[in-house]
Parts: sequence; C-alpha cells; structure tokens
Amino acid sequence: MQTKPIQQRVPKILVVDDSQASISLLTRMLRKKGYQVRPAPSGTLALEIANKMPPDLILLDIKMPCMDGYEVFEALQANPALKGIPVIFLSALDDTMEKVKALQVGGVDYVSKPFQFEELEARVRTHLELHWLRQNLEREVGLRTYQLQQSKDRLAILDKAKSDFLTLISHELRTPLNGLFLIGESLLEEDRSKANTKKLRELFRHSRRRIMTIVEDALLLTQVDAQIERLSQMPTSLKTVLLKAIENCKEVGKIFCVGISATGLADNNCTIFGEEMFLCKAFEALLETAFKFSMPNTNVCISISAFEAHGEVWVEIVSKGRAIPQQCLSRFFDVLAIAEAIVPGGDLGLRPAGAERILTLFGGAVAVENIVSPGICFKIRLSRIVPACFPCKPVNAQGIFL
Repeated sequence: MQTKPIQQRVPKILVVDDSQASISLLTRMLRKKGYQVRPAPSGTLALEIANKMPPDLILLDIKMPCMDGYEVFEALQANPALKGIPVIFLSALDDTMEKVKALQVGGVDYVSKPFQFEELEARVRTHLELHWLRQNLEREVGLRTYQLQQSKDRLAILDKAKSDFLTLISHELRTPLNGLFLIGESLLEEDRSKANTKKLRELFRHSRRRIMTIVEDALLLTQVDAQIERLSQMPTSLKTVLLKAIENCKEVGKIFCVGISATGLADNNCTIFGEEMFLCKAFEALLETAFKFSMPNTNVCISISAFEAHGEVWVEIVSKGRAIPQQCLSRFFDVLAIAEAIVPGGDLGLRPAGAERILTLFGGAVAVENIVSPGICFKIRLSRIVPACFPCKPVNAQGIFL
C-alpha cells in the first residue's frame, strides 16, 4: 500500500551509498512507496545534490571511500541551509559503539545492513513526520512570536494614548473645577443666614477634596507609568519619605480626629530604591486610607524593621477601629475595584491602587490584613540599598511576600 504523502508535496529523500546494489534497491523500493528519491554514489556528489535541491531526509552510508558518512554529515552540519535535515545512518557494521557514535554526532537513527525494508521505511516515515512537525512548530512559534510582538506594540501605543489622555484630562479638569469651587464657596459664604449652610459648606468641601484627590491620583498613576524606567533605581532616604508623608497627612488626620505615631523613625537611616516624591505619595495614600478605618481620637501607628542581610526594610501601618469586609480583602488594591463605601469616610477610590502600583514598580510590595482589635495593618516591603558585604535576596515585584 502506497504511503500517503506527509505534506501536500511528495517528500524528497537523498540516498547516499557507494554500493550500487544497495542504492538501486533503496531507490526502487522507496519510489514504490511514493517518495521522490535522488541517488548519490559518493559523498561529494551527495553534497552537490543537497546544495542544489535540499532533501527532506537523507539515508547516509557510513563506510564509503574518499569521503565517509561522518565527513559528509559534518559538511552538512556546516551548511545552515542543510544542518536541520534529518539523517539516518546506514552501515554493515552491527556494532554498538558505531551506533552510539552515529547518534552522538547528530544522526536521528541508525539502521544495520542487511536491513528489512519495511523496518527502514517505517523509520523513514517516522522521521519525516517528526521533521515536518518540528518545521511547523518552528513556523508556528515564529508566527506567534511575531503576533505577540505586534500585540505588544499595539498595547504600548494604546497605553501611551491612555496615559496621554488621562494626563490631559487631569490637567484640563483643574481649571473648570477650580472655577466651580470658587463660585460654590462664594455662594455659600454669602448665604450664611440659612440654618443648613454649615452642613452644605462641609459637604461642599468634602466633595471638592474628593474630586481633586481623584484627579491628582489619576495624574500620579500616569506619571509613574511614564517615568518608572528612569526613577526605579534612584536612592532615597526612608526617613525623609515618611516624615514628609506624615507632615502632609496631618490636616487630613484632623478631619478624622486621628493622630500618627511612629516607632523607630528618629534613628532610622535606611536608604531605599525609589523616587522621593512618588514614595511619599504612596505612604500618604496608605496613611489616609488607614485614617478611614480608625476610630476618632486614636492613632495610626507606624513601625519600621530593617533586615540588612536580606536587603529589605519593612514598614507597618496599623489602624484600630474598623475592619475590611472579607469579600473586599482580595481586591483591595485593584483600581476602582472597591467602589462601594466600606467605611464611613466613603469609598477608597484610587488611593490604595495608586500606592500599590508605586511600591511594586520600585521593587517593593504592600499587603493588607485585618487585625483582631479590630482594625487593619498595611505591611510594606521596600528594597533597601545595603553595603556590598550583605548578600541581597532577589526582590519579588509582584507583591508576594517571601
């Protein structure tokens, strides 16, 4: 029964053997099976034929005068256009070491003479199929790689367009919003006589603060994406970052009637990777979020632990009063994932997501958990710059604590 072609075209086989009887038998039998066969009685002629018309598979006798099978194989491997062609070695030597050598140099198979043609043809068919599958796999991988690169390039363009749009919107919103806020404030000041004016003024100022916070956070996220490659390796003083964040959060803390206490900050001299302004914004966001989970007249507590041998510094921010609903814990740092008001202070908006994004991009991480008090605890890990004598453990930038 004739073998069905492995591909749409008929597979080409090059038979190389100095024995006229052997080469005639193989040529005749393989053609009967539907293969396109080219005979070559010497190694030199085989290389000429292969260069002009590369075959899909080569049957190569080892023991030949002038140029033996190994020399022919070596010449094939030196040619980039021919080195991928599968070669089945043929030999009258039924020697184990000879078989091992044939496979070690790169042959796909070894057949001893005299051979059973059915066995030889089965091996030929198998290796042609494997060769065809490998070629198709390489083409498929190449195509997929190209498509992925194209998709990556398109996503980069879209991401830049998104960042540019958000930056533009954030900048452009400020002018009309400031105008509206000024008008609203003026109207409320003129209408002090009404009993509910004080409540309206408080509501107005709260809404103004929330809108401007969202605008600032959106702009901050786009700035981080645009500048992270330039900023990620900058050295920064952790003490300076935390002191500025605490100072900037005092006014918000007064609104919630919550203070801030810090342990180990005065004597801290850690230098971390990151940019001061962005890291300060991240800690401000986490502190303000902690305020929302605190009861009035309590303190948000900050503590610092440094591990020189691991190249890490840990900061914990603990608030006491309220816990995060269990169904919200896993998506706490997702952008806009927690839109519902889970605390009396309102929804959390972009603040946790912005903080997590900044810390991750600077080689750190942040996680949150409920504590028994009740309350919440932010655990922040930062990548510390340590002396060369300390072996640094690789920093996981995906937010997974080791």
